[in-house]
Amino acid sequence: MIRTSLTERLGINYPIIQAPMASATTPDMVIAASEAGALGSLGAAYMA
Repeated sequence: MIRTSLTERLGINYPIIQAPMASATTPDMVIAASEAGALGSLGAAYMA
């Protein structure tokens, strides 16, 4: 278990963050990562 201010704030044991990859990350991937306990992120650089 890793103890940092991030893990304590988020209430998690390991700081696993899914990278927000523009045009490669789908909403389904973000949902799956979040449901698995990771912090899911959606890359939106090319959505503007």
